[in-house]
Amino acid sequence: MGTVTKADIGYLLASQANLPHKIATDFVESVLAVISTSLKSGQTVKWANFATFSVKLKDARPGRNLHTDSEIIIPPRYVVVFKPSESLKYYVGVPKSKYNRASHQVVEGELETV
Repeated sequence: MGTVTKADIGYLLASQANLPHKIATDFVESVLAVISTSLKSGQTVKWANFATFSVKLKDARPGRNLHTDSEIIIPPRYVVVFKPSESLKYYVGVPKSKYNRASHQVVEGELETV
């Protein structure tokens, strides 16, 4: 399996929508900028039949400095959360019976936990 880049998405969009490459890549950049700006301002982004993006505050937690072996406190931080829609999970092959809704993790499947 390979990696799909922004440039790849721009090329695919240009060819499938019969658009000039510049317009397609500008569109991709604009969509990603709207999502990023919305998340930065604390909004949740819901994309029907794809996913929901949100920002969550992770609490401070104990950790360990591996160089000195001393205990440290990892400060609280914000993380982006990606929650796939049922449609997307079905499309990529995660059967409902193998998806634990409470923890949003794949169980008993070949996929890694999220």
